[in-house]
Amino acid sequence: MDQLVNGPGRRSASRESGVLAEHACHAIKRSIIPCELEPGQQVTEEQLGTRVGVGRAAVRTALKRLYQERLIHGLSRNRHVIAPITLKHVNELFDVRLPLEPPAARMAAARIDAELLRRLEELCGTRYEIGNRESAAERSGVAPAGQVWHNSDVGRRPLRCSGFVCCATTGSPAVHGEYKTPGGKLVVVDCEVRDGRVVDAQVSGDFFLEPAEALTAITAAIEGMPADLDEEAIAARVRAALAPDVAMIGFSPEAVARAVRRALA
Repeated sequence: MDQLVNGPGRRSASRESGVLAEHACHAIKRSIIPCELEPGQQVTEEQLGTRVGVGRAAVRTALKRLYQERLIHGLSRNRHVIAPITLKHVNELFDVRLPLEPPAARMAAARIDAELLRRLEELCGTRYEIGNRESAAERSGVAPAGQVWHNSDVGRRPLRCSGFVCCATTGSPAVHGEYKTPGGKLVVVDCEVRDGRVVDAQVSGDFFLEPAEALTAITAAIEGMPADLDEEAIAARVRAALAPDVAMIGFSPEAVARAVRRALA
């Protein structure tokens, strides 16, 4: 009898139980992450088992792992609550992402190919309304796009365009550049790029200046300029500071001039 209890049959049952618990854990997590199971929602083991197609034993094992990951909290023996999302959680997430994603994106930008880049750009154009389940359902076919984006190491890819960092994020690409005026004020230039120029530039490698060189050139252009200069004059100085073949992709010298004017005001 001991041989039967501890034999291959028991080991097989144990493996099957582990597989079911693993399936339950991943399935429940996939429902929590996109808020299909909403933050603060109360659930029972029976409800979770029915949802993912396993028994209560597998659900209990899965819940232990989800407790450790702080995705679910226990209320009673059979009642649980999906962990709420707080501002503290959001801040913690970005505290982790900020030091990791920019270096990864810088390395990824050099390895992207034209076909994948254009495909990702197309996927980023898909929109949905936050909180609108019907809209989210219509977008379900594009759900893997985010996975493709990050798995291919090009999500949030920074592109060096005339010395400014261009980040193509989910939604629309944006150009962000900053430098200091002679008076020490910080000038920030931001704008969205919707016409594909960032994509074209990345494919062709159309980047003429390293960031430090471009910022130095622009700073030199505005050093000592009179406070009464108009935007046209500032823009002329910026254009003159850059090589004739440098394209300020995504924004113009006039946009820089407006930013400088705001900073000096």
